[in-house]
Amino acid sequence: MNGNDFGPVGEPHQRPPGYRSSPGGYDPLHRPDQQPGRDRFVLALTSFILSIVGLISMTSVTFALILLIVGNAEFGVMPVLSMIGLIVSFVIIILSLVFSILSLRSSRGRGFAIASLTIGLLQIVSWAGFFGLMFWIDSIS
Repeated sequence: MNGNDFGPVGEPHQRPPGYRSSPGGYDPLHRPDQQPGRDRFVLALTSFILSIVGLISMTSVTFALILLIVGNAEFGVMPVLSMIGLIVSFVIIILSLVFSILSLRSSRGRGFAIASLTIGLLQIVSWAGFFGLMFWIDSIS
């Protein structure tokens, strides 16, 4: 090095084109080639947590409905609560899918987003299989 990191010795320092100094003075972390972007790690983590909550709620409600169907029983408000639970878990799964798709471009949260997207798509396939099974059982009886 020649003692000056900005140019040859004896020449005055010139700022690169597009450089904006911060209001408080020199900002060593400012890079003019980077546009300010959003870090979507929190969105990816939220989608992952929602996909796990949706998976747990869908599984528990599905088992409750299977017990109701197999037992051929009426438990008062239990079928109504099961349907409300199915609707809520479906909304949670859709939110998880939307958040994971929005956060796929994040560098830090990409793993959570991919995991959440995978879990959400598997849940959608499970939903289709569950309702197909319900209609098939209903058509047999």
